[in-house]
Amino acid sequence: MSLASLKRATEILVKGGSDVNTREGVFGSALQAAASMGHESIVRKGAKVNMQGEVLVSTLYAASSKGYDNTVQLLLEQGANMQ
Repeated sequence: MSLASLKRATEILVKGGSDVNTREGVFGSALQAAASMGHESIVRKGAKVNMQGEVLVSTLYAASSKGYDNTVQLLLEQGANMQ
């Protein structure tokens, strides 16, 4: 499955009412998975920007470690902790 397909699947799930704050899997949440790939749409859907994952320390780290500056900026605007 391509990244574009994953992004589209995520958008469909969010529009269908899926809880973007559910914790599960390597990423911890849909937001952390999206942030680690530079997708900003979930940040705008009410996700908890400071949720911690099992592997990725924070959503902010997930985005910044991959160089997604726009996603980092959006997370900071939404109240992400820099700690």
